[in-house]
Amino acid sequence: MTPDVRSPVLIGLFGLGALPFLTALPVAALALIRGHRRLGLVALAVAAAALPTGLPEAAAPVGAPRAARSGPTLRVLSWNLYFGNTDAAAIERVVVEADADIVVLQEVSGANLPLLRRSPALAAYAHSFVSAVPSAFGSGIWSRLPLEGPEEIDVEGLPMTRAVVRTPAGPVRLVNVHALSPVAPGGPAMWTRQLRRLGEEAARPGPPVLLAGDFNATWNHAPFRRLLEVGLDDAAAALGQPWSPTWRAGGRLPPVLRIDHVLYGPGLVATFHSTGPSAGSDHRSILVDVSLTPAEP
Repeated sequence: MTPDVRSPVLIGLFGLGALPFLTALPVAALALIRGHRRLGLVALAVAAAALPTGLPEAAAPVGAPRAARSGPTLRVLSWNLYFGNTDAAAIERVVVEADADIVVLQEVSGANLPLLRRSPALAAYAHSFVSAVPSAFGSGIWSRLPLEGPEEIDVEGLPMTRAVVRTPAGPVRLVNVHALSPVAPGGPAMWTRQLRRLGEEAARPGPPVLLAGDFNATWNHAPFRRLLEVGLDDAAAALGQPWSPTWRAGGRLPPVLRIDHVLYGPGLVATFHSTGPSAGSDHRSILVDVSLTPAEP
């Protein structure tokens, strides 16, 4: 497991987990082909040693209880759509194809908000709450189910949105997350405080909690692992999909970091997880089904 660090460079490097060390694999192959047995074995050992600590979510418990899989299900689409993304048709496709009960978007901005307001797919959601700000930290919640008390909250200096979703199986507390990048100027301290504050929010007494969005963190970051320790599970890891990178998408190279997550507390269980297209964003969207345990009468 990686330790706490304050250097943006080290935070970024640790976020990659085992990936830098896996470059030892081609070195090992080349060395063995050319007869350099000792160098090849050393390179293989480096790659093998990195895996247990370089992808810690691979060791997370996998699978949902059979009873949970038969319970009422809530489908959630979470997507950092990028504050400058104005590809209305692509955004529309992502929302339509997801067919989610709840849509949470990050980086809702002055550039894309007019498109979102004109979106037929989002207009089909009877309940919504949007907090658009000039920076990249606007966000919005669209729901087929009633929202209670939707609001913008300050999380260590940056806005996020939250609401209680009224489902047939009972209320669910939803937090739409967008943490500051730890490699931004002044980022490490604020990012650490934000993840701690989100842990406090999740640990509050109340209905089951669901945190979805861009945490700008992987399991290789100690502050993120501490967030999980308050009693949260990660949908991708719980379903045996630790290698589901979401960033940086849309470029020539495939994404390598999973910084977008759907986390959930007791009373909820993930039964499905997938990554979707980036569609003009630098993040892939994520689609998650969570099963709810009906409240006792």
